[in-house]
Amino acid sequence: MRTVTFKSVLDQVFDYAGILPEDRQTEEVRAVTGWINHWLRRAWVFYDWPDVMELEERFYRAPYDAGTAYAIGDEVYYAAEDGYYVATAAGTGNLPTDEDFWEVQDELERYVDWEQAGETAMDAVMAVLHKNPRLSRTAREVGYGLSGRGVELSPGTDVGSSVWVYFRRRPVEMTSTAWSATATYVSGDKRYFATDGRVYVANQSAAAGESPATDPEKWDEVEFPYVLAPAVGVGAFREWLKGEGEERQSKMQNQDVVSLLEEEMEVIVIQQGQRRAWEVTVR
Repeated sequence: MRTVTFKSVLDQVFDYAGILPEDRQTEEVRAVTGWINHWLRRAWVFYDWPDVMELEERFYRAPYDAGTAYAIGDEVYYAAEDGYYVATAAGTGNLPTDEDFWEVQDELERYVDWEQAGETAMDAVMAVLHKNPRLSRTAREVGYGLSGRGVELSPGTDVGSSVWVYFRRRPVEMTSTAWSATATYVSGDKRYFATDGRVYVANQSAAAGESPATDPEKWDEVEFPYVLAPAVGVGAFREWLKGEGEERQSKMQNQDVVSLLEEEMEVIVIQQGQRRAWEVTVR
């Protein structure tokens, strides 16, 4: 993905407001961060930006894990047999081919969970295909519905043990809470790293002093899409004006946000001729 630093967007808003870096108050930075997150989400879902879209193969159940304790009724995908199995007895370390503990699941409810371990969390689903459309010209879209548990394939749909899902990733959120060299962190903690002006989230425990620079394997960047930065900055400044009672100016800025997003769409669709990354046969 093409990215910008969170600092650059933050600076953009304060520059619009005419406030120098040394004059920024902590509460102001926190407020602007909230406005940036608000407009980042709105811009994120405005269009199917290629930068935030994914095409991934998904299975209907988690893969079998020899270290997991399974209970009766648990279902797994077993790659060695490219099939699904249901536990008929509780146990750990028993291969799905062991008929004393497992049997083939012939009546599997085929759905892809919104959140699967080790996979990208989905926001909005645009298409489900029976093959990888980047490799196969015969890939076709298949019917599906949405539910609280995920993407439900239509009954009788002719697919194999997996499907390819084209979806939008969930919108990210920034934070102005700074990383501290004296603090320890656990997986999921999100911090602003002043050294490079970017935001990171810990993917495991990090001891004091283990920063995104010294221990990058413990931190993942929360990427800010380059294509959305101009509009998000203007949108956040709109909220600033509203807070200052400048309602008329705020409404004008709102129109600027839409115009900026539409301009970016034109660059993608008209100038570059991009719509969907492939052509498929619709069933």
